[in-house]
Amino acid sequence: MGFQICRTGGARLHQTGKYDAFHHALMATSGQLSEFDILTIARQVGLDVEQLKRDMKDPALENLLERNRAVAKELYIDGTPGVVLGLEVIPGVPNIHKLERLIAKEREINRRAASPTSAF
Repeated sequence: MGFQICRTGGARLHQTGKYDAFHHALMATSGQLSEFDILTIARQVGLDVEQLKRDMKDPALENLLERNRAVAKELYIDGTPGVVLGLEVIPGVPNIHKLERLIAKEREINRRAASPTSAF
């Protein structure tokens, strides 16, 4: 049940603007969290816990998560985090040098594509 709260609740929390506070509070807690622990943390960061419980039952959220899982499967991403940058799929946390190199590469590709001479 705790995972379900984090999974579906986390998706809805982006809409409340309190996702970061909730996420950081969860990550700062050691050990396995029970449903009670998660709801207590939600309350502490100012969330409406009853609304969170209702949100968990929203089929639209489950559909969103299922679509995300399907995309991740197609990209062979089997955990978090996963980064997609241009045509590169990077499982896990990329080191800063690799990320900077890939961003520079994508910017150059986009710059060339936007150039008026790129059609020739």
